[in-house]
Amino acid sequence: MGPPETMVPGTGAPVRYLLRPETEAPDGAMVRAALAAGLLPPSQARDIAARLLAGETVLVMVPQVEDRDAFERDLALAGIAAQPCFQA
Repeated sequence: MGPPETMVPGTGAPVRYLLRPETEAPDGAMVRAALAAGLLPPSQARDIAARLLAGETVLVMVPQVEDRDAFERDLALAGIAAQPCFQA
């Protein structure tokens, strides 16, 4: 049996997401944490979270998404729908 798998920094890919609030009161701290995990600068994560809390829909390029399912799940738990937008 080999060693457990670990996340290697820098192995994620940039993904463009359309984010929109799904609840009247999304959890701002959870939103900021999820965005920060995607390597968004703290000030940008804070600004995007504020816009989402105000009810806006936001298009954002997340620089490094290690696990799309986990990222989208974390945002869903915070009350935010995350739809990846792929360009042809």
